[in-house]
Amino acid sequence: MSTITQDAMPRVMEERSLTLRSSAGPFLSREQILDATDACFAQAGYDGTTIRAIAAKLDCSVGSIYRYFRDKRDLLLACGRRMMRPVLTEPTFERSLGLYMAIADRGREIYRLQFWLAGEGLPDYIGQIIDHWSELLADRDEAKHRWALLHGLLMLGCDPAQIPEMMGREVGASQRGLREPFWRSESAEDMTLL
Repeated sequence: MSTITQDAMPRVMEERSLTLRSSAGPFLSREQILDATDACFAQAGYDGTTIRAIAAKLDCSVGSIYRYFRDKRDLLLACGRRMMRPVLTEPTFERSLGLYMAIADRGREIYRLQFWLAGEGLPDYIGQIIDHWSELLADRDEAKHRWALLHGLLMLGCDPAQIPEMMGREVGASQRGLREPFWRSESAEDMTLL
């Protein structure tokens, strides 16, 4: 049994602390993990990205990622949630809608995949966006209608430059009491928008 003098104890504890810190690596935040995940998704796509690849990019163990996220699907949904966060701060519906369109278009693969992976439900942040739009429009049903229309057009791959006009025509028709959506119109002009 070895004896450690009182003077040597602080030095031994400090050395142990340094050893533990260096082997454990730096403490990672959720944001750092999401940054690395975004970079991996951009480089290799969703299918080509693994938790191990994200960990390698961060120079950490896979356990460090699993500390915050259950799996790759959870990472994708968190990236989508973070990607859309700025939409909730826009003061007008038009600006919020425009930002939503730009973000969804820029991150098309992530946008589409998160809805596919969500199954029958919607990613949780969509409810927050609809709540925000409800406040801006003072009408929850209208906010839901506009989100559904926008989402459908984005998922169909419509040109984002044409979406505001398409939505404006649909919203105008519904405000006039017409229930027939513009994309079912017989007009050749309407068909060219698609």
